[in-house]
Amino acid sequence: MAKKNNGKQNTSKRKRTPVQKAVFSLIMTLAIGVFLVSGLKLLSIFTTYKKAENTYGNIQVDVADIIPDVGYPKVDFDKLLAQNPDTVGYIFSEDVMAYPIVQGADNEYYLHTMFNGEWNPSGTLFVDSRLPDGMESKNCIIYGHNMKDESMFGKLYKYSDPEYYKAHRTYHVYTPEHHYVYKAIAAYTAAVDGFTYTMGFGSDEAFLDFIEQTKYASWFDSDTEVSADSKIITLSTCLGNNDDDYRNVLILVRESEITEESETAKESEIVK
Repeated sequence: MAKKNNGKQNTSKRKRTPVQKAVFSLIMTLAIGVFLVSGLKLLSIFTTYKKAENTYGNIQVDVADIIPDVGYPKVDFDKLLAQNPDTVGYIFSEDVMAYPIVQGADNEYYLHTMFNGEWNPSGTLFVDSRLPDGMESKNCIIYGHNMKDESMFGKLYKYSDPEYYKAHRTYHVYTPEHHYVYKAIAAYTAAVDGFTYTMGFGSDEAFLDFIEQTKYASWFDSDTEVSADSKIITLSTCLGNNDDDYRNVLILVRESEITEESETAKESEIVK
């Protein structure tokens, strides 16, 4: 006779073989290792980002206090030059960026060196070393990293939204001798070997053609006037996706200069 099934199931677990135990142990060890390495990497990234934030934040407080009710800083170049003799400028746009600018002997050193000389992935904003006229170049090209925390040039991609452009058109650019007001006129993704990185123009027509090309490629439309006598700044940053053939750029045109006299008069009007 067949044995009756009493309804009970065999719930005993099959024991793992020694090989299975070894494989399971190896998998768990690798998983824990990956978790620890990832955690340490994230901690390292956070630490370096925080270090850069503190460093540049302290510079802003020390040398570029915002003038009350005016909305832009007065920059102390004596302090900046004392900290770093490679200083050639300072750039400020509210809620976008506020950083010193340097020009080194090459285009490598400041990629991962902060303004104070310390190594850091944030680096420093720097003018292309091949421009002999520096900040006074016809097309002053300034490089900066596209940081994930949106520091340095990490906000340039936002100019793909025309509304962002309308709210962040004005830039204050300082040199040891001058305080200029610039206006954004174009932003787009540029080929690294394309027209955007032109450093010299053989004629006024060539320069104006260059401007037309930037406006044609731009994510937004600008009605700011540009003449053959204008000077521009090209802010350039990587895309952040390991594509070395293209960059996000923002083109600024010099609109006016704020002199010490006009600045004093404006402050006096505010006091009144």
